[in-house]
Amino acid sequence: MRLRVLELPVDLTFGAEVSTSDRRRIEQAWARCVDATSTAPAVTADEAGAAALHVVLRVGEAGQDAGEGLRGEAGEEAGSGVRTDGAEADASAADTRTVRGPTLAYAEQSLTSRLTLWGIDDARRRLLMLHALGLSDEQGRVAILAAPSGTGKTTFARTGGAGLGYVTDETVAITPEGRIVPYPKPLSVIEQPGRPKVQIGPDAVGLRRPPQTALRPTLLVMLDRQEEPTEPRLEPMEPADALVALMPQISYVADTPGRLAAVVRAIERCGGMRRLVYAEAAEALPVVRRALAESAPVAVDWAPALPDAGADAPAQDATDAASRGQRAPAPAPAGPESSVASADETASVVRIGQNVLDAIWISDEVLALVDRRVYRLQGLGAAIWQELALAGGEIGWDALVAELQGQGQPPVGEADMVTLLDAALAVLRESGLVR
Repeated sequence: MRLRVLELPVDLTFGAEVSTSDRRRIEQAWARCVDATSTAPAVTADEAGAAALHVVLRVGEAGQDAGEGLRGEAGEEAGSGVRTDGAEADASAADTRTVRGPTLAYAEQSLTSRLTLWGIDDARRRLLMLHALGLSDEQGRVAILAAPSGTGKTTFARTGGAGLGYVTDETVAITPEGRIVPYPKPLSVIEQPGRPKVQIGPDAVGLRRPPQTALRPTLLVMLDRQEEPTEPRLEPMEPADALVALMPQISYVADTPGRLAAVVRAIERCGGMRRLVYAEAAEALPVVRRALAESAPVAVDWAPALPDAGADAPAQDATDAASRGQRAPAPAPAGPESSVASADETASVVRIGQNVLDAIWISDEVLALVDRRVYRLQGLGAAIWQELALAGGEIGWDALVAELQGQGQPPVGEADMVTLLDAALAVLRESGLVR
C-alpha cells in the first residue's frame, strides 16, 4: 500500500510471515494515510517525481533489531528525541528499509515510530512540526494541543475526535504559507503496562474526518493535565513564555524555514498561545471548541535580533524600536571610520557566538537559539545583545562599556559596571551566546 507520511511517500509491504488477516487489519489502521495521488502502490516514485521509501514489515526472533535500516537508536519512540537529533533518512528511489519486531505487536509499534521519524526527518527543512494533537472543526480551523509524550494527547484525541475532525495525535506540520499537512496515523494506545502499545486506526474508534478543505492553524494550546478534579480553563500566555514553553515540542527547529520567526508566525496565526488546565478531556473539550470558534490572529511585538536578519522579519522603525527599549537597526560598521573599537584598541573584543543560529526580540527580551536550545535574555543581557547586533556582531570592550553607560545600563558607577559586565559576559560565554 502507498502511504503519505506527512509529505513522504511510503510503499509498505509485508513479510510472508504476516498473515493476510493481519495485513488487512494493519492496512485498515493506516487507511487514512493512504496516498490518494497514487493508484500504483508498487512504484517507487510518486506522481511529482519525489523518491518513495520502500518499507517491509517483518516479524522475527526475540532480540532482533526493531528498527532495521535506521541510522539511530533502535526502539526509540516517535516523539522521543525527534525534536533534537532524530534519525537521518535518505529516501532515495532504491531505499528499502525493514521494520522488524520479535512479535507482530512489537513490529507494529515500531512501524508507527519508524514511519513518523522518517516522515519528520524528510520534512525537516520544509515544515514547522509540533509534537501535538490536531483537531479540526467543519471550517478547517485546527486546534493544536501540544504536550510531551505520555501526558494525555491520545486520550484527548479519542475524546475530541468524536466531535471534531482528527488531524493527528503526533505531529502537527505547518507550511510556511500557514497550511497544515494532516497526518492521521493510528493511535498508539497503552492497554497493558509493559506491553507494546496497540495501534488503533481512527476509523475503528469512530474519530471524525476533517473537512475536505485547506486546514489552517487557529488555536494553539499547551496541555496541563491535573491529577485532582479541576474546572477546565484556558490561561493566556505571554508570547515569550509561549515560545520558550513550545520549543521542546518542536522537531528540528534549527532546520525549520524561518526558525524562531516561524514559531512566532504560528503563535500569531493562532491568536497567541494558551495553557489548558484540566483534569478530564471530556470536560475540557467544550472549552477548546468555544476558543477555536472565537480565536483570531494577533500581532506579536517582535523583531529580528541578529545583524544579518532576513526579509522575513516585520517592518521596524525608530518608534517601534524605542517602544521595546531598542535603537533602530543600524548597518554593520566597516572600515577605519567605524566607531566600534578594534581588537588592537581594547583589551578584548566581544562577538556573537558561532553556534547562535537565530535570535529575535519579543518586547524588550531577546530569545536566542544556540544549537537546539533557546536562551532568554533580559535586562543587562538584552542590552549587551542589542549593542552586539547593532555593531554587526562584534564590539570592543571599551565601546561596549561606553554604549551601555550611555543607556544608563545599569545605573551604577563605572567600577560596578565593569564588575557586572564581566559577570554577565561570563554567563553568556558559558551558554555559547558570545565568545
